[in-house]
Amino acid sequence: MKHSKVAYRYAKSLFELAKERDALAGAQEDMELLASTIGECHDLSLMLRSPIIHADKKLNILNSVFGGSIGEVSMKFVTIITQKGRESLLEPIANAFVIMAKEKNDIFAASVTTPAPLSDASRAKIREIVQRIQPGSIELEEKINKDLIGGFILKVGDKMIDSSISTHLQALRREFTENPYEAEF
Repeated sequence: MKHSKVAYRYAKSLFELAKERDALAGAQEDMELLASTIGECHDLSLMLRSPIIHADKKLNILNSVFGGSIGEVSMKFVTIITQKGRESLLEPIANAFVIMAKEKNDIFAASVTTPAPLSDASRAKIREIVQRIQPGSIELEEKINKDLIGGFILKVGDKMIDSSISTHLQALRREFTENPYEAEF
């Protein structure tokens, strides 16, 4: 949680800088590339978190990986973050930036977890629920968790609707174990 606050602050700084320089769309593409590359490449992620590898070496590697692929503002930002010893936060910073940029364009992320793949009708109902919670365009991420038994768990921003059967069963178990009634026969 501590890292997410720090990552959010750095992302906000980059967001304001990109907005000021009218380079928001390019910076968003750069941060999407940065986040996906670091997320998919385990070795790169380990290298960024390693306290043994010197910052100059990390910066050289980042320059060789992203140098021609990302814009000047984004590369300078990556350089500053690396020089300040915060390179392990590059992926969360990039993810936070992408979320900010999408929210500025009224695009919001929602996540639905179900025990089986959604039908088109169910997907439409979920989108309708999400629209009531958060108006705007929705990017719906679908996850499958067979432990839910039935129902769904919907997350939109910091809001969550847990309508899963497994959660209802856990609540019933809790209620029955806390039952103060004692039968006298």
